[in-house]
Amino acid sequence: MDSNKLLLYENLIGTMSEGVMVFDDNGNVILCNDKAGELLDLQPPFEGLTLKYFLQNMEGRYDEFGDAVVEAIYEKETRHNFTVSYSSDKGDRRYLVSTGYLKGEGDSNNVLALINDISELEKLHETFGRYVSDDIAKAILETPGGLDMGGDERSVTILMSDLRGFTAMSEKMKPSDIVDMLNYYFGVMLECITRNNGNVIEFLGDGIFVVFGAPIASENHAAEAVAAAVEMERAMADVNKWNVERGYPELSMGIGINTGSAVVGNIGCEKRTKYGVLGSNVNLTGRIESYTVAGQILISPTTREQIAEELIIEQEADVSPKGVDGVLHLTQVIGIGGDYNVSYEIVRKPLFGLDMPHVITYRSLEGKHVSDESYLGKILAVSEEQVLLESPHDLEVFDNIRMDLAGETYGKVIKKTEGGYLIDFTALPESFKIWFDAITQGSRD
Repeated sequence: MDSNKLLLYENLIGTMSEGVMVFDDNGNVILCNDKAGELLDLQPPFEGLTLKYFLQNMEGRYDEFGDAVVEAIYEKETRHNFTVSYSSDKGDRRYLVSTGYLKGEGDSNNVLALINDISELEKLHETFGRYVSDDIAKAILETPGGLDMGGDERSVTILMSDLRGFTAMSEKMKPSDIVDMLNYYFGVMLECITRNNGNVIEFLGDGIFVVFGAPIASENHAAEAVAAAVEMERAMADVNKWNVERGYPELSMGIGINTGSAVVGNIGCEKRTKYGVLGSNVNLTGRIESYTVAGQILISPTTREQIAEELIIEQEADVSPKGVDGVLHLTQVIGIGGDYNVSYEIVRKPLFGLDMPHVITYRSLEGKHVSDESYLGKILAVSEEQVLLESPHDLEVFDNIRMDLAGETYGKVIKKTEGGYLIDFTALPESFKIWFDAITQGSRD
């Protein structure tokens, strides 16, 4: 490099806030500014250092940096961006190394390396990522206008999950145990969600609100949501094993999924903002989730229509949710094929057939309103989770009822059978266990 060009380069890089180094074809340092020396803990004079110094003589501290420079030297025609680790007495750092080439004398090309310390940015990503997903953090921190208020409308799939009977259960636990149990549960669920490209918008008490297809668009967001849900239900066995080992109660979860248009983006005000999802399809997802019982995944027609993979379907039923014109056809899914190829089994405790049917009265529920009209029914079989109810009154799948059984017992119709209606309990009174032990004593003996 001639003296005039060298002087020009020295004057130019000396004023830059980035670390700058120039290597020749043999890996020798031609130029190095003070910032690069500071970042790499080099002592002047910098010129005369060789690539071998970075690869061999610094106790492995420069392995990734040296590898980045080697690749740049051998592929000069290509620009490179490397994120490399660096350790020193000052602690562990992360550097972004960008390399390009400068035309040298003859056929030689010199390699220019720009070094930026991104440790604080990555730390911010890591910290921010505890509150939002990595995808959302990147969208906010790296996208021009990522912090601006507002959003855009796009097609997404929304997943909502909720633990069954958690409120009553938590009233009997110490707050520290509740937090411990929920933290583990959320951690396991989050792995299933992120593995399928979902982004958690919010933890709602014991529930989870997830979006697929935002902020990063995906053509397969409906299938990804169903795959995540199946994995979540499948993972509940491990969650409950962990709970039992610590003396915590077993948990069960219902999941609702819906696909449609929604507004996604930064929502709130200047003093407090969150990345959110808004629209009628969010509300509809909540309605669908409310129909689920323990271990159940229900998906909307729009979700099912967008999935090319084969679904393992347990049952289908029509419902009339509030705010929806006409009926909504829901599908209960227990598995998805294709590349996802995952399924789970809903395990229920065995029903005990009663020697003498147990006569009860029950009432229908509309939301939180209990019907004034009561009906007679006979319980033919019962477990800690379900009853088989015979009734002359017509019931539909997903209907909610309140039974006068050991007190006020709430349940949801999950299946019509030749023998009657199979009903899952959704809320049990304190006296249920005493009643159950007494009424099934003969059957269990």
